[in-house]
Amino acid sequence: MYANLIEQINKEGYAIIDNIKKDYLNAYMVKNGYQVFIDKLGRQEVSLGVSLYENSLAERTLEGFFHTDFSSHPNPPEYVVIECIKQDPLYPKYGANQIVSVDKLISELKNYNKNIFNIFKNLTFDFNIRNRIVSHNPLLLDDNGLYYMKYHAGYIENYDALDERYFYKGVKIIDVIEELALSICDEIVLATGQTLIFSNKYSLHRRGRCSVDFKNPNNNRKINTFRYIKS
Repeated sequence: MYANLIEQINKEGYAIIDNIKKDYLNAYMVKNGYQVFIDKLGRQEVSLGVSLYENSLAERTLEGFFHTDFSSHPNPPEYVVIECIKQDPLYPKYGANQIVSVDKLISELKNYNKNIFNIFKNLTFDFNIRNRIVSHNPLLLDDNGLYYMKYHAGYIENYDALDERYFYKGVKIIDVIEELALSICDEIVLATGQTLIFSNKYSLHRRGRCSVDFKNPNNNRKINTFRYIKS
């Protein structure tokens, strides 16, 4: 099951596993030079549940923004794992994860409008992460000349007060990125027991709209998520 997992993710952008065996997955990732990522709060794994009363981007019912996890971190995780503990109450209509490869996104952006691409590749954004401002260009090139991103549109500082540098013909560049990503993304709706693994460097992801069970909130979508970083 895990023999060619990284190769599959690098080729397809993601992989879906039924009834994941974490010990086997960890052993495979360690063998390939990765270890479980530990965040600043000391967490290796985080459980998230959809709620009507939640404002967190990861747990609210509304869709999120295309992003990479820990985009402000000097060395973000390479891979993200999302384990579906309980599927959306209206599965498979709601509860999707949407993924788009950075390479595909940039290719489509160039085809759509090279002027927008040229503006975007040179922009520096201020990202507000827990009241700490981190400034960087979200579009980067690796040593092999491949584009990757460190980006989270939901954390852009003063989103409503961006100046003319961040616009093209009256439209925010980041809104173009968001809508273009949505138009070409793969939509994966996980069922209970399924696990999604994808690149946190060469793809953007977001969670789509979720529903809630008003009669029994315990039926709302629940996931566990953890990540891998280079050893």
